[in-house]
Amino acid sequence: KARAVLGDLIRVARRPDWGEDERRVGGGLQLASMEDHRCQYYICLVAFDRAGVLAQVAGRLAAHDISIASVMQMDSDAERQTADIVLTTHAARELVMQEAAREIGELPVVERVAALLRIEDYPADE
Repeated sequence: KARAVLGDLIRVARRPDWGEDERRVGGGLQLASMEDHRCQYYICLVAFDRAGVLAQVAGRLAAHDISIASVMQMDSDAERQTADIVLTTHAARELVMQEAAREIGELPVVERVAALLRIEDYPADE
């Protein structure tokens, strides 16, 4: 079974331009759209080290109904007056998270979004 699944994944990966009807794998299953995928996220930002930055970032997330699970400020660079801000979120849709991350990256107080990673939760086998 593992070979069959791996074979299907390789076949699909080699053809990212396939249309909806062609995106079927073994057993007639259809690949789910990543836009609808829900998971938690890890976000690392390089932002200016000044008051109100976190409020603006939280505001962009809130505008997309994305809840913050944790936040901490990491290294500060006194010379550049920037700090690394690391956030994790509660589960959100991929499409919504991508849009929020784009908007956060456009904030004048954010130098760049350094990382946006999915935090997947796989249930333990019973």
